[in-house]
Amino acid sequence: MSAISITPRKTVARIRKLSSMMRLVLLVIVNGCGGMPPEQATPAEAPNYLGKADGTSDSADYSCMVVLRSVGRVPNNMGGYMDTCQAGISSSDCRYFWEGFIDVSEEQIERFESFGVLFRTGTTQGQWYSTPAERVADVEPGFARFRFRISEFTPSPGMSYSSLNRTSIDFVPYGVWTDGGRLFDHNRLIDPLGSYELRLENGWSISQDAACPPQLQQPEYRLTYPDFNETLLGGPVEAGGKLKIVYDGRRLRATQGCMGGHNAVSATTLMVAWMFDGDSTIRTAEVEFYRESYGYACQGQSPCIEDRVSTPIIDVPERANLVSMWFYCVPMGSGDPAGYDSDEGRNYSLPIRAKDLPWVGNFTKNISRSASDPCEGGVELGQGFSFDTWARQRATVANVCFEIYQAGVTDWDNPDMWRQLDVKVFYSYNHAAFLDRYVNMVYRAGNNARYAIELRTLDPFAPYTCPGGPVSTVYQGSEPYVQLEMEFLVTVNGEEIRPNGPGTTFKGLFTDYANNPWRDENCN
Repeated sequence: MSAISITPRKTVARIRKLSSMMRLVLLVIVNGCGGMPPEQATPAEAPNYLGKADGTSDSADYSCMVVLRSVGRVPNNMGGYMDTCQAGISSSDCRYFWEGFIDVSEEQIERFESFGVLFRTGTTQGQWYSTPAERVADVEPGFARFRFRISEFTPSPGMSYSSLNRTSIDFVPYGVWTDGGRLFDHNRLIDPLGSYELRLENGWSISQDAACPPQLQQPEYRLTYPDFNETLLGGPVEAGGKLKIVYDGRRLRATQGCMGGHNAVSATTLMVAWMFDGDSTIRTAEVEFYRESYGYACQGQSPCIEDRVSTPIIDVPERANLVSMWFYCVPMGSGDPAGYDSDEGRNYSLPIRAKDLPWVGNFTKNISRSASDPCEGGVELGQGFSFDTWARQRATVANVCFEIYQAGVTDWDNPDMWRQLDVKVFYSYNHAAFLDRYVNMVYRAGNNARYAIELRTLDPFAPYTCPGGPVSTVYQGSEPYVQLEMEFLVTVNGEEIRPNGPGTTFKGLFTDYANNPWRDENCN
């Protein structure tokens, strides 16, 4: 299994510095409730879900059934990170540990028997281990949350920096079907042989991104800490609609001089300011009020903290094209801001989709041996698809489908729809120049028009075809395979439809047997 490193985007001026305790590498292990002895990790079979024509009991999930949300070390509230001894976790010695979260689709959860994480590290000599995950309180609408803890096979404080920095971990969450077999989370890993990796380069952590968004009433713009990520969920932002702001106040409180006080009380108020299309009208709203009190100012235990968080909802004007925002803190006793979070002075900006543009959505993939309909029976596309040897040899249908709605255009048997909706797919292999082709409508579905991208027409490993670019070689056991990644997006009347906003693309991974005499003879 190849490892893929996910590095969080850095957008805010960092005052953070890696402490000596950050020079560690993650090993994934799952534990029960805090203070309880850890579940014993057990040896497990390596993932085997490449999708050979003869089938396999393992499969890769690209449909948001099982998805990693985040993983990172647990802070000790003293500028460092907890170890197993400090947390009361049973272990042979004091070792660093981490905590991560998996979300499982509530609609699919009854199909599973259990959930866990498969992992390997340099100290396991290539052996994969399995460890379970436990149910905790749900966070995101439409998903059940599970927690795993990292407390075995992890580096200890006594290891040298060079040894710590060389340590790495490959891991992947999974669910066990009630009828056997495993479903591995690949909602952020398009390669069916890929796995998550944590190392020095990504700060030994993975943050939540826009993959597998929750079921939201309106788009949410989330600005998180300590990863300093900015993510739009449930987008795009639409003219005449609403936008919810979710801001972690520690982005300002932990990095700038926001607190002000008198005697035994100190406090700060954090605000968001925004404007549309660069106009002079600036609107503001509170996102957090934070107060620390000591001694006689507390009614009980000292210190005592009041943290009142607000999530303002912005009304978006009908004709707006861009919303820009920034955040600032006002210390207690002061009328002036003491610190800003503004993307280093550029402000955080989100494009606004015009209200009268066609709606495009319901992206699915239908790769099936038994399907007779080009789209019905498909599953959510998520981040992309995998087209492998099984699909090439056995599938009778292999499409990516989506739907378009525009009032007066798609909601009747319109003979001129093909003139009024210009629909294309733009695609690129291995980051080469994008090519494009028209996408055909297959039929109407209610008031929507349904379109299908035929994957066989895009297959770089189709019979008697040269891939047209460099391929990568991977191994399933001792058998070599070749792979080629494709990224793609859809345009409707020139408007780009992307999975998670500007700059993002859908992904596809094509896989074939490396041994192909015709390619060996005819392709360079």
